[in-house]
Amino acid sequence: MIMKRNFGNVIVAVSLILSLAWSKAGAQVTARVEYPYDGDYTGRYMIPLDDIGAMSVAFSKHSKGGKNIFMEDFYSTDLKLLKTDSLAVDRQLGYYDNVLKDGVNYSLLTSKRGAYGVVAFDTRSRQSRMVSGQFKVKNWSLEYPKVDEDRLVFCSTEGKRGRGKDHVGIINLLTGEGRMVDIRFKGLRPHDVELLESTIIDGKIQVMVKAKEDIYLVRLDMDGRELERLCLTENLDEHILTASVSKAGSALFVTGTYAKRERRGAANGIFFARLGREHFDFIRFYNFLDLTNFTGYMSDRKKAKVERRKAKAEKNDKEMFLDYLLTSHDIIEQGDCYYYLGEAYYPTYSTMNNGRSAYTVFSGYAYTHAVIVKFDRQGNRLWDCCFPMKPSEKPYYVKHFVTMSLSPSGQILCLYGDGKQLVSKIFSDSDGSVVKDRQKELLETDDDREDVKKAGLTNTLHWYDNNFMVFGNQVVKNHATGERRRVIYINKYTME
Repeated sequence: MIMKRNFGNVIVAVSLILSLAWSKAGAQVTARVEYPYDGDYTGRYMIPLDDIGAMSVAFSKHSKGGKNIFMEDFYSTDLKLLKTDSLAVDRQLGYYDNVLKDGVNYSLLTSKRGAYGVVAFDTRSRQSRMVSGQFKVKNWSLEYPKVDEDRLVFCSTEGKRGRGKDHVGIINLLTGEGRMVDIRFKGLRPHDVELLESTIIDGKIQVMVKAKEDIYLVRLDMDGRELERLCLTENLDEHILTASVSKAGSALFVTGTYAKRERRGAANGIFFARLGREHFDFIRFYNFLDLTNFTGYMSDRKKAKVERRKAKAEKNDKEMFLDYLLTSHDIIEQGDCYYYLGEAYYPTYSTMNNGRSAYTVFSGYAYTHAVIVKFDRQGNRLWDCCFPMKPSEKPYYVKHFVTMSLSPSGQILCLYGDGKQLVSKIFSDSDGSVVKDRQKELLETDDDREDVKKAGLTNTLHWYDNNFMVFGNQVVKNHATGERRRVIYINKYTME
C-alpha cells in the first residue's frame, strides 16, 4: 500500500514495504519516501538521527527579497512525517553538514564568502531556531564539526588544502558570534601547518596539528585560548599523515594513516596509539602489505608481482611498501575493542583534444577496496579483512561509500550503494570472516507493476541498530500505464 499526502507543493509518498525481503542477504526495505525530482525545492539532503528518526532538508528554488526558504521534514524511524518546519535564510547559504547532539539536530549552512547559519531543530519540542554570522574568510571549509557547551567547533581551510591557511572555527550557538583561531608555529609559514582533526573531550578543544613533519596535540578552551601543546612524534621514524582522536573511558586513542617517508597524501599503512599525558603510551604501525588480502582487488599477474617484490625485500632484510590514498572513517568502539574502516582510492585523468593540442583533465576518484581492522585496547591487531569495491561512480571529491555498524549478535554489517546496485557484506566479529556476501538491484517501490529503470547518486548511511538509509535519484516505470516518474527517494533497509 502506498499512502500519498500533499504538504504544500511537495508530494510525500510513504511506502511501508514489509513484504519485500532480500532473502539471500537478510535485508529488506521496510519504509520508503518519495519526493518529486522537479518539485519546488532543490539541494535535498537526508539526515539519519539515530533511533530518534530522520530528517530531510532542502531549499526553495526561488528566492524573495534575498531569502530562500529552508525546509525541514522530520520523520519517525518508520518514515512517517511528524513535522514540517521552514525558515527564511540568506540565499547565498547552502547546506554543508549536520551534528546531532542531545536530541537536537544542528544543520550547518555556509557560503564561500564566509557567511554561516546554524539551524537547531529540537526533536522533542519539534521547534527550530537559527543563529547566523559572518567570518572574514573566503573559499573556506567546515570539517569535523562537534557541539558541546553551546559551542560549535570545527576545522577550516581557507583556500586550497596544502596551499591555504587552516583555522579552528568556534561559533556560539546562543548568540551566533563566530571566530577563527590560528595555531601558529615559529618559523613556519601558514601552509606548513595543517589541522588534521578537532574534537571536544572533557570540555576542552583537542586539535591534532601537523607542523612540517611533526604531529602536535594542541588543547584550547571553549573560547579558543591555547592551554598547551604537546609534540607527539619526537624520535619517530614514521610520518603520520592523518590522525583521529577518540575517548574510551578515561583513555584517549589516536588512529590514522602513516608513511615511511615524508610525502603528501600517499600512505603506507595504518597506526593505532594510546595517548598519555604528554606523549604516546604506545603506537603500533601496520604495513598495508601485512593486512589480509589487501591486494585482493588486483589482477593475478599484478598480485604475483607484488608478492615477488615483497619476498625479495624480506630476503634482504628490508620492508616493502605500497603507496595508497586511504580515507579513514571514525573509529567505532564496542566493549574493549576498536574497529577501523578505510577506503582506498586513486585519482583518474582523461586526455582531451581540442583540435590543436591535447591536455589532461582530472576525471574523478576511482575506489578499489575497503579495509576493516579490529584492535584491542593495547593496539594489537586481532584480525583484519579487505574487500574489493568497484563503484561505477567516480566522485570529484573524497567520499565515503561504505557504511558500517556492529550487530548485537556478533556481526559486522557493511553496505554501499552503486547506481541500481546495493552491495552488502556481513562479517563475523570473532575472526573477520565473510558470513554473507550479496548484491541486489534496487527495484523496490511497493508495486509489482513498477521497475526502477535508472538510478543515480546512490548513497548509504548507517541509521540505527541494523537499519540503514539508502537514498538518491530514480526513474520509475509503471508497466501497466507506461507512465514514468523521476523521484528523489529514501529507502529504509533492515539487515538481519
